[in-house]
Amino acid sequence: MTPRKSSCVLTVLALFGLAWPLAGCLSEQERDQNLPLLTGLTFEGQAAGNGRVLLFSVDFRDGDRDLAGGTFVPLINDKPSVAEPLPLDAMLLKSNLPLDARAGRLEFELEVKIDDQDRPPKGATFKVGVQVTDGAGHPSNIPTVTLEIGY
Repeated sequence: MTPRKSSCVLTVLALFGLAWPLAGCLSEQERDQNLPLLTGLTFEGQAAGNGRVLLFSVDFRDGDRDLAGGTFVPLINDKPSVAEPLPLDAMLLKSNLPLDARAGRLEFELEVKIDDQDRPPKGATFKVGVQVTDGAGHPSNIPTVTLEIGY
């Protein structure tokens, strides 16, 4: 199941030169409280003592509380950075959250491996994103953050 792009229908009425929006742009996850919604993906910095390990956090909401039965996939430049999706139950516990959490903040880390022979230039950027799938198989949206390489 792939996430649907947000559809935006904006109806505007003009009356005496004024315009009023009647409908806004909401993703499926924002409209349905039972679908997993991710917000606030944040780069927290590098791990102490290992600059190749990047620390992140992301806020989630899942109204039907079945995230623990699902999976987590980190993405780099829109491609999965792991061979297999990661189980969310361990991530919830590591983030000190109950397995039936309705909302919270997940903490995770990514290790960046750069081949010395194919090293990108200083200042190059890459995009990190995440997607979860809950226990019922519903995929979340995919928030992203863009990072710049500095040596």
